[in-house]
Amino acid sequence: MRTVASLLGLVGVLAGFTMACAAPTESSPASGDETGADEAEVVAAKQSCTPAAYNKAFQSYKLAVDGAKARSRGAVCDDGTALYDIAANLQSSVSTCGQFKTVVATSKYAQPVREALKGNLSLAAFDGRLTIKDASGRATLAGLASALPGTTVFGPAPGVYGNMSKLAFSANGAAKLSTLTISDDGMPKWTDTAAKWTLSGTDLTVTIGGRATVYKIGLDEGSAYELTLQPKAGGDAFRSMPSECEA
Repeated sequence: MRTVASLLGLVGVLAGFTMACAAPTESSPASGDETGADEAEVVAAKQSCTPAAYNKAFQSYKLAVDGAKARSRGAVCDDGTALYDIAANLQSSVSTCGQFKTVVATSKYAQPVREALKGNLSLAAFDGRLTIKDASGRATLAGLASALPGTTVFGPAPGVYGNMSKLAFSANGAAKLSTLTISDDGMPKWTDTAAKWTLSGTDLTVTIGGRATVYKIGLDEGSAYELTLQPKAGGDAFRSMPSECEA
């Protein structure tokens, strides 16, 4: 009986050792199904760009998706999860291999980044709806009129409460200005005011209560994707990326 028990124990040890060797480790490369590398849109990008460009673009794209997934679980201000980080990784991806704009626009694996940047004008530059620069590198905002509805831009963020105003654009020239006020006891309150907008080239006219303000839309200095709305007559500018994680 002791011999039989010993043999059974040896079999159990060998079986456990075999399972441990066969189990995947955290350092094992993920399969194509897990990363979307086998998806038709990604395969098309691989075929249209050089191997070096594709590999760099795919890694940046994956960082953006991973950051957006973590953000959806509540990790808003961790490394790679802030909107600036997600947008920067997407910009790196699409600027390295332009075919990744189609990936961002249509891939089911890109859904987390589309959700994270939903309503953000910068997303239109990553998915191909808005062209910030043409093939020669000249600044352009082709597609702006159709990309603007459904987006929100953000005013200054001077303190711990973040952006104190935001401007939301709807179809047919409708808009809404929201302003944040802080009561004496420190309670924040948003107030909404109806507005209208019209666009002529990159000049945006926003009319509120009969008063019109003309903004020049363009790239923020030093950024490859963040857009700003700078009032021509001076005053506070709006920008496409909200303030977060600074406080």
